[in-house]
Amino acid sequence: MQYQLYEGMPPEDVIEQIMNLYETIFQTSSENIRNKMQKVDRLLVLVALDNGKVVGFKLGYEQGANEFYSWIGGVDSAYRRQGIGSTLMTMQHDWLKEHGYSVVTTTTKNKWRNMLILNLRHGFDIIGTYTDEKGEPKIILKKQL
Repeated sequence: MQYQLYEGMPPEDVIEQIMNLYETIFQTSSENIRNKMQKVDRLLVLVALDNGKVVGFKLGYEQGANEFYSWIGGVDSAYRRQGIGSTLMTMQHDWLKEHGYSVVTTTTKNKWRNMLILNLRHGFDIIGTYTDEKGEPKIILKKQL
């Protein structure tokens, strides 16, 4: 497995693979994801590659001077339980520390139980909940780096 980090937008072929994987995992259009990637401050993209194929990804962006939002990520179902998500998260947190961030936040849904557990294992604390625009409860997590 190879891992790649991009500060800002990655090459178009990598974006396409991320969008395809996103749609497969979340069963929804990736159109809003691509648009948001182009608009956020200090986009960070991490990908896991198997022979050049994106099999995992983690996206995030700056939310404030010292705060980063770990926005969205996923791993191809055929590649789960191999530590890919954990490696991507560790890489993200190492990069954040090196670049002066002191806090990382994220949100998840209870139905994404594996992501919730991964966040807790990596030192996140649950700091609250809210109901999103679709009426689904979301869990807010925060970690001091």
